[in-house]
Amino acid sequence: MGRRVFLNAYWIYKRIWERDISFLRRFVPQDAWVIDVGANVGFFSWQFCAWVSGDGRVLAFEPAHENFRALESLARRRRAEVLLPRQCLVADADTTLNLEFNPDNPADYHIGSSGVPIRAVRLDSEMNRLSWPHVGLIKVDVQG
Repeated sequence: MGRRVFLNAYWIYKRIWERDISFLRRFVPQDAWVIDVGANVGFFSWQFCAWVSGDGRVLAFEPAHENFRALESLARRRRAEVLLPRQCLVADADTTLNLEFNPDNPADYHIGSSGVPIRAVRLDSEMNRLSWPHVGLIKVDVQG
């Protein structure tokens, strides 16, 4: 129940704070992919899914387990073939890194020397696995 209330409040907050991101639409032509690094619960990914067309996809990276579950749920509800969620960090190496969480702020987490081990991928490695699709827009919202 608490998580549902938090998610609803978060979406309301984002709709107020990020009212108009339509200026980014011009970077997403036919068949272009959008990469969302630090997708959180999918607010921007949701919008990006409405913009991609043809062979375009939204590749969304989110390391935090609870946020990733919300992102997966979003993918099931909204064009699952378009939204491709990945539970991992994007870093400078394909490895495992520690994700440190701030107990006072659920939106504050970063790579640290201790914490929860999380898979990390290089963006180049993931794009190579996907045969280098055309990317129109990369959004990055991360700490650290």
